[in-house]
Amino acid sequence: MYQDHEEHIPSSAIDQTFIDSLSGLIRRLSSATPARKVPSAMECGFCNITREECPERASGDTIAEGSTEDF
Repeated sequence: MYQDHEEHIPSSAIDQTFIDSLSGLIRRLSSATPARKVPSAMECGFCNITREECPERASGDTIAEGSTEDF
């Protein structure tokens, strides 16, 4: 539910692909292994944590390209 409206999802949308994806997400979130850090200039620009507190902080000077196996 959003603040200003509800989105109804039909039960037919809950297929095996959805279940597998959701299960994978839950396993990643509940893992004892920390998530991979992927700082970006756009996201770090909204954060008030300093470089001294977060050495991975993106400076905003360059835009790094990456790849993912999730999609």
